[in-house]
Amino acid sequence: GRLDLSGAERLTFGRDGEHVDVPLDHVSISRHHATIRFEGDVTYIADMKSNNGTFVVTAPGEADERVTTSRLREGSVLRFGLSPYRYVLRRSEDGLPRPAG
Repeated sequence: GRLDLSGAERLTFGRDGEHVDVPLDHVSISRHHATIRFEGDVTYIADMKSNNGTFVVTAPGEADERVTTSRLREGSVLRFGLSPYRYVLRRSEDGLPRPAG
């Protein structure tokens, strides 16, 4: 699936569907797990002191990097907690940030 981020400055991720922008349904994900922040052309992810971590997936075969705060780039792959799902940050054709799952 895709999430259109046109005009978004910040997105919150977590299990608490009523209080986050992007609900994630997995037992290892905290109620308020992580935040992605858009500052012009730069995108950051910040873990919100989750129990099971926020990860930027590195090269195939290498361990994922657990992050507190990290700058993201086009194509950055994210993982939240122990969830098997991966999220890819992509920019849409008009240059606006858009992750694709």
